[in-house]
Amino acid sequence: MSRHMAKYMGGFYQRQLGFYLKHLIGLHKESLRPLEKKMGIAIEEMLARTKTCRDIESYIMKYSLNFGTSENYCRQASSVLKILDVKTPLFLLSPLDDPVVPYFWLCLVRASVIPYGECLLNENIILGTHPSGGHLGFFTGINPKQWFAAPVMGYIEAVEKYHKAHH
Repeated sequence: MSRHMAKYMGGFYQRQLGFYLKHLIGLHKESLRPLEKKMGIAIEEMLARTKTCRDIESYIMKYSLNFGTSENYCRQASSVLKILDVKTPLFLLSPLDDPVVPYFWLCLVRASVIPYGECLLNENIILGTHPSGGHLGFFTGINPKQWFAAPVMGYIEAVEKYHKAHH
């Protein structure tokens, strides 16, 4: 979960998501008991010490998966580490107004979740971005419409055309 989302609406989203996640864990804690020993998570302690989704994520990463922080986990688990190894044509599509991983915020800290450089180095990858679309929804406009179909179909048609011309 991004730092931006932790601050979004004064942390409201994080607290609400944390509340519901804790509620679900509480409902199913008896079925989760075998994981306490296996993963080193003290469920009661976690429920008492956490308030937000990010708190829960950090607790699990620190105490059970030995990553220290959720940021370390995200770095080590990131698909960016594998982009240069992609051998099959791949089309990546990302809106730039993602509220969870916002492009404008990333520009302020001179970081990027979108791996532009890595994508440019791999001839099997095409990276598409769009100024709007939100998180995973790909909606845009006052009367929201999904915009992803046109670039996705364009990519599929181009791959098909290339395949027919070269095989």
